[in-house]
Amino acid sequence: MSASNGERIITIGKKGRVTFRFGEDGEAFTIDVIETNNQWSAIDREYRDEEGQVPGDRIGALNQALWDFVKAITGHHDVSMAMAMEFMKCITEESVRLKDFFVIESDKKEQSSPEPSTTLRFST
Repeated sequence: MSASNGERIITIGKKGRVTFRFGEDGEAFTIDVIETNNQWSAIDREYRDEEGQVPGDRIGALNQALWDFVKAITGHHDVSMAMAMEFMKCITEESVRLKDFFVIESDKKEQSSPEPSTTLRFST
């Protein structure tokens, strides 16, 4: 946080923007991992059942969807299936790592409290 002429200025960093490349000599590209993870989660949900599991007969289609998704968002069409899966693993790990940055401080305190701060009891 900085001040200029008495005004409060909040400087926002580059959290969530990560640069990747496929292979040692691949062209680098930068993406927003939170946005990418959210987009993939919406696609992934379409292949899961009510319990959140992927039925055996849908695994191939889910893998193909992941591969197509990675090629579309990165613009790299020569990636292997394994590279695409590793890329999404990195996206997921980075999203999880950043999760706490996007939780409001008061929400963190409420979640860490073992006792509820307010209890409502109704009697009839």
